[in-house]
Amino acid sequence: PPAGLSRPLHRLLRAPVRASLARVCAGRLAVMSLFLFVALPAILPVLGVVAWLLYDVTVRLVAWHRSRHITAPPGAWCAHLGISSLPPHQQLTGEKRHLGRLYHAERYGVFRQSNLPPGVAIVVTHAELVHAVFKALPDKPRVVYDRLRFMGEGVHNIFSLPTNDEWKRRRRAFQHSFNKNEVRKRHSLVEQHVAELSHILRSRDGEVLDLDELFSALTVDVITHLGFDTDLGALRGEDCGLTKALQHAISYDAMFMNYSPLIAALVMPNERKQRVLRARKVGSAAVSRIYDEFLARYDAADASAKAAMDDLLMSRLLRFQRENAGVTRQHVLAEMGTFIAAGYDTTAHSLYWTVYCLARTPEALRRVVQELETAADGEWPFLDACIKEAMRLYPTAGGGVAKYVDQDIELNGLKLPKGALVTVSAYAVHRLKHNWGEDANEFKPER
Repeated sequence: PPAGLSRPLHRLLRAPVRASLARVCAGRLAVMSLFLFVALPAILPVLGVVAWLLYDVTVRLVAWHRSRHITAPPGAWCAHLGISSLPPHQQLTGEKRHLGRLYHAERYGVFRQSNLPPGVAIVVTHAELVHAVFKALPDKPRVVYDRLRFMGEGVHNIFSLPTNDEWKRRRRAFQHSFNKNEVRKRHSLVEQHVAELSHILRSRDGEVLDLDELFSALTVDVITHLGFDTDLGALRGEDCGLTKALQHAISYDAMFMNYSPLIAALVMPNERKQRVLRARKVGSAAVSRIYDEFLARYDAADASAKAAMDDLLMSRLLRFQRENAGVTRQHVLAEMGTFIAAGYDTTAHSLYWTVYCLARTPEALRRVVQELETAADGEWPFLDACIKEAMRLYPTAGGGVAKYVDQDIELNGLKLPKGALVTVSAYAVHRLKHNWGEDANEFKPER
C-alpha cells in the first residue's frame, strides 16, 4: 500500500490486537492467582496426605516382606496397613495393646505386628532373647524416641536424642547427679516432703483420696527440690498447675502430635489437641520460672554458697550451657522439663501400684509393717521385694523399649532384618509364664 496509509492502518490494526492480548493476559493472570491463592492451599494438604500414605504403605510392604519368616498373629496384615478399629492416636499403647501383646507372646513367643514407620515391630518377650537384644542392639530408633520431646519448643533432650556423640556428652555431664551418694546427701529433703504427705493423710483420715494424684504431687516436689533447689509446693497446691499439666504434656496424645503433626491434625479431636497445647504452655512457664529463680540465686551467691550448689542437677545444666556455645536456654529448659516429667511419673505410679498391691494382700502388708517397726533403719528387704514385685506386675513403661537393627543379624536363632524395629514389651515380659511360671500374674514378693 502507499507509504502514507501503512502507518495509520498499522495503528488501526494494532489497537484491537493489544486489547485482545491484554484481556487474554488478564484472564490468565486471574486464573493463576485463583489457583495459587485459593485452590493450591486447599490441595497441598491433600497431596501431602496422599504422598504420606503412599510412602507409609510402601515402607510397610517392604518391611512385611523382609520379616515374613516371623510369625504374625491372625489379622496382622490388615493391622499392618493401619486398618484397625481404633483411631491411630489410640493405637500407640493402652491396656488392650498390652494384653494383646501378652496373649500373642504366650502363643507365639516372638511375633510381628503393625507399627508406625518403619512399619513392623518384632516383639520379643522371652528373657534369654531380651538379654541378647539389649546386648547386641545398642541404638535407639529415632522414629520412636523422637516423640519424647515435651518442652523447650521442640528441641531435643537426652531422651529424644539418638545414641550418638551428643547423647554421650550430655549423659556424662548429667549422670553424676543421679549417683546414690549424691541423692543420700539430700535425703533430708525427701523426708521433709514425705512428712508433709503423712500430715495430709492423717488430717484426711476416713476420706476417699486419690493416691495417684497425691503421689504425683509428692514426686514433683521431691524432684524439683533435689534437682533444682526449688520447693514447688505441689502438695500444698502451689505449683501453678504444673503437676496436672505434666500429665497431659507426656500423654500419648502429646507423643502422637510430636511424631506426626499432620495426621494428628486430621484425626485427633480438637479438644484433645488444645489440652496438650495448654499443658505444654503451663509446663513451659513453670519450668522457665524455676530456671530464672535458680539463675538469680546462683549468680548472687558467694563462692562458698556456689560450691554447696555445684552438685545439683541444675548447676550441672547451667555449666553445660555456659561451656558449650551451641547450647541455649531452650536446650536447658528441654532437659529440665524432661527430667521432671520422666522422674515424677515413673516414681509416682510405682508408689501407687505398690500401695495397691499391698492393700490387696493383707499378709504382705502385715509383714511390711512388722519389718518397718523392728528392722534397722533402711534394712527392709521384704519392702524392697514388694516394690519390685509391684513394678513387675505394673511397669510404668508397659510398652517397653525399642531397638533399631542397623544390619542383618541373628540372635539366639532369630534372624532380624536390617531396618527392623525390635520391641521389648515390658508388660508381656513381666507377666509371661515362660519367664515366671504358672503364677506369673500373682503378687508374690517372695519370688
